Amino acid sequence: MSSLNVLGQISDLKDRLNLEWPSLLLEDNYELWKDEWENHGSCSQDILPQHAFFKAALELKEKYRLEDMLAEKDIYPYGEIYKVDSITDAIRTATGHNPQIQCDLYKKIPLLSHIFLCFDYNATNIIDCPVKERCHHDEIMIPFSTWFLKEQARERKWERKNTPVPQFANLGK
Repeated sequence: MSSLNVLGQISDLKDRLNLEWPSLLLEDNYELWKDEWENHGSCSQDILPQHAFFKAALELKEKYRLEDMLAEKDIYPYGEIYKVDSITDAIRTATGHNPQIQCDLYKKIPLLSHIFLCFDYNATNIIDCPVKERCHHDEIMIPFSTWFLKEQARERKWERKNTPVPQFANLGK
């Protein structure tokens, strides 16, 4: 398994990766990308070597705009709490396929950490993700992140809804 080489094979993508694929939990995006390559990309390196893998990921992110899919169902990354089923349903409605949602605890608060869309081996067709529970909470917070800048929101005519923030029903679940 080859390790990620940001300074070499994907250095020309680094600025775009920092903007489009930041870590929601780690301070160093490189660690996220390294994990993604080692856990997901390396198995397809015969077809998608590192540069092609990350370039394809960026192109798929542009094609399947998760923030738009979620906004269609009034779900926004403003540090608010949403039902995991609502997030899953928003993505399933937009893509016709089941995603996987992963959350991690931060100071006893379940936070959205990953939304997985699954693709065939060639990364050309979206498919249903295997059933795998990666979040054992009914409600999670979507943390505010720099990937969702106010300017982007204005361009897409998104506005923060003035709705009360729901409380966690089962923090210890």
